[in-house]
Amino acid sequence: MVTDFPGWLSLSAGYDTYTDGDHRNRGYDALLWDKRADMARKPVDLFNSKRAFVDAVRKQFCAALDEERAERRGGEECELFGDCIDPTDMVIILGSSNRRTFDRIGFLIGPYTAGP
Repeated sequence: MVTDFPGWLSLSAGYDTYTDGDHRNRGYDALLWDKRADMARKPVDLFNSKRAFVDAVRKQFCAALDEERAERRGGEECELFGDCIDPTDMVIILGSSNRRTFDRIGFLIGPYTAGP
């Protein structure tokens, strides 16, 4: 459970798959449940538009991604996987620090999506 407050429930999940190869593959999923409407919603739909969401998160998202890549690569550059990825193609989770409103946005990024 990411957060649960009146009107909303936000869940995330991680899973492993194994298809007899060299190693397991990791994946993620999330569910944002609108309790009042009794239906699932996409986190991006809570913004004015997909473009508004991207504009709101892209700068910090790309900076955090580059920081994580540098740490995992030990400071080595990788030309093939240096561009930022589209945050709306990732699993988006919404969280709350006050259990009244959404005030946190997280991204779950699977292996091979952002490169080594």
